[in-house]
Amino acid sequence: MKKMNKINSAILLGAGFGTRMKPLSNITPKPLIEVCGKPQIRYIFDTIVDAGIENIFVNTHYLSDKMADYFKDHDATLIFENEALETGGGVKNALNHLGDIFVVANTDSIVISDKQNFINKMIQKFDDSMDGLLLLIDKEKASNYTGTGDLDVEENGNVVRNSNGKYVFCGVQILRKSCFYDSPDGAFSLNLIYDKLQKKGRLKTIIHTGNWYHISTPQDVDIVNKKGKL
Repeated sequence: MKKMNKINSAILLGAGFGTRMKPLSNITPKPLIEVCGKPQIRYIFDTIVDAGIENIFVNTHYLSDKMADYFKDHDATLIFENEALETGGGVKNALNHLGDIFVVANTDSIVISDKQNFINKMIQKFDDSMDGLLLLIDKEKASNYTGTGDLDVEENGNVVRNSNGKYVFCGVQILRKSCFYDSPDGAFSLNLIYDKLQKKGRLKTIIHTGNWYHISTPQDVDIVNKKGKL
């Protein structure tokens, strides 16, 4: 019988420099650049709040004073990094604040739920058969995305890397704290964690049925803003 897990913490990755988003990111941290009327980090933040997760953390480094000023009016705790730790290092740096199982989300894309909150869907699916659960979308349904897919899914539900795969990672996942126990100190990518879990058959997926918008450049922002509302 599958064991249900209580998940009540999340970390949003907001420490990046937003290099491809220049010149917009010269004075505004990428997570706070507005898309259709609100900072793009708010889309995932609001979804996590709506899913009932109470302990939300945001890591920050670049233009951290502006991140702190924004979040003083929102129920989240900022974790400042003295140096940029990349995705994996940023999560590891926050482990003392997180539960045994937690949500991790990028803030450089926008994920929109369909009929059911996609975070709740992920929580309902996560069980003892996995250490990591990635939210993927069919590359043909990925808005603003022009690259090749990067992942495929085997019949048993295991995620495998494929440079021309059918699916694209949406930037949202659930991970166990134990995934990081033998990880390096300092900066490293979450890809290191994924590779380890893939080899063990402990990296699973859920396919997103709502919308996903790739937000990487000012041109991407303009394209989505023309929609008026997401």
